[in-house]
Amino acid sequence: MKKPVIVAIMNLFVWGTGYLYLRKAWGFWIVLLDYAVMISIAPFEQLAYNISLNLFFVIISLIFAWHGYKMAKKQAKRK
Repeated sequence: MKKPVIVAIMNLFVWGTGYLYLRKAWGFWIVLLDYAVMISIAPFEQLAYNISLNLFFVIISLIFAWHGYKMAKKQAKRK
């Protein structure tokens, strides 16, 4: 059985790894694509934009952690 807390921590620090731990590879590839798009369009020369971008990354990390936690809890209930 996969532990929801581990999935949440994995998704919090490295986006998508929690999905791989749950054997949901589609989640990892969606996260990887999303990350690549965000990095490619970000103008890093503006300090104010960097601060808001970092805040956005923190919020997205929390969302992925929460989603991975919920998925792991749902899988645990099925077994």
